[in-house]
Amino acid sequence: MSGLTILILGTIGSFILTVINPFLVLPIFIFAHFVEPIQFFPELRNYNPGLTVGLAVLVALIIHFAVKGVGVSAQSKQLTLVLLLIIWVLLSYAFNSHNLLYVSTYQIQTMIPFILFAYVIKSREQVIAVFWMLLGFGVIASLYGIYCALNNIGISDRGMLRIGGFFENPNDFGLTMALLIPFSISFLFSSYGKVTKGLVILSICLFLLSIMYSYSRNAFFSLMLILSMFPFVYFKKMHLKLLTVGGTIFVLLFAFYFMPAGPKYRIYYRATGVLEAESAQDVDSGRTETNKAGIRIMSQNPIFGVGLGGFRSAYTDVALSSNDINLVGTARSPQAAGAHNVLVQIGAQLGIVGLILYLLLVYFSYMEARRTALLFHTSGDKLLALLSSSIQVFVVASLFTGMFTQMFGAKIFWVVIPLVIVLKRLALQQQEEFAKVAEEEKAVLLPSRPFRGRPRCHPA
Repeated sequence: MSGLTILILGTIGSFILTVINPFLVLPIFIFAHFVEPIQFFPELRNYNPGLTVGLAVLVALIIHFAVKGVGVSAQSKQLTLVLLLIIWVLLSYAFNSHNLLYVSTYQIQTMIPFILFAYVIKSREQVIAVFWMLLGFGVIASLYGIYCALNNIGISDRGMLRIGGFFENPNDFGLTMALLIPFSISFLFSSYGKVTKGLVILSICLFLLSIMYSYSRNAFFSLMLILSMFPFVYFKKMHLKLLTVGGTIFVLLFAFYFMPAGPKYRIYYRATGVLEAESAQDVDSGRTETNKAGIRIMSQNPIFGVGLGGFRSAYTDVALSSNDINLVGTARSPQAAGAHNVLVQIGAQLGIVGLILYLLLVYFSYMEARRTALLFHTSGDKLLALLSSSIQVFVVASLFTGMFTQMFGAKIFWVVIPLVIVLKRLALQQQEEFAKVAEEEKAVLLPSRPFRGRPRCHPA
């Protein structure tokens, strides 16, 4: 079966499922965030499958809501910011000659799940099911990645074989596996049984192996941040926080010490190599020059930027017109395609307005996740409190990773962030139910007061 046939059948199937029950289409979107179909069907590159399926689902969602009603309110600061970002991407495309339509539509298709997830997920069971889907597809991706490692399938990088699993880029693969670990930890500390927790531990081991064989420095650093941060989010007592951090560091050092010499050397080389690179002509560098060029591009195009996909050509213009020898020497380098920094990348491509919208989205997502975790603790829902806390870790790790990558386009970011809206809605519903029950119990427990006054006399 050809890739085009699969795309047509998948689009029609997604449309029908969305009209019947939008929640049924969510696994397709989550699956698409772990598998890049173009990697297996290169002929689909000209058809933009993600945007095709995404637009079909949006049309079907409108039809479903028109017939059955929306059912829930997804009003939130995050949703407003995402809609403004989509509008700003379109405006940036309209006002720029550097912009590439394919890159702009790719970013919009990546953001479509945000709207879908915010409106479709309505119950506690559904949001927990989505987190399990994320872990399930992550395990499948990890198993395939380990299969690739055992069969020498991957990308050669200076004699190192780096696995990418279903992803084209090993960095995206390793980073995605690292960002799934906070959710795994939440399920591990929940009230599930021993069998379920055993499977969660197994999934964490698979994620760690995938990170190791991706040899992604960004994934390694994100993992260190996640493992160092989660005790301070999950635990209240300071001695538990310090004990967990110390124990985690000991386990990691112990595992690294007994690791085979080959992987150990490669991990060490990848982790320290980022500090040695000074020129964008080196495949591991580009960070000094591209960040410098990105800041200049943003200063020259402060309102609309140069548009998504316009960084490469704008970099060349800035470099050739500069007196900086390093920038001139790297004007034609492949590393000039991106800034390797999400803030510089967004600022250069979408201007200061786009950068502010993104930073506000990250800020409100973190603050709402923090508030939601406190609300769930108050109502006694331990699992949702843990999952809300895990999103806090996820947001910080995503922002940290964005300092070295273009996290703006990371698919998993746009799947997880809308869950904050859903969790907040559920937390407020639980608070209302909790207050209602408390009022009913108070009314039952308080006896009615007897009448102690004198009877009023009425004239005949």
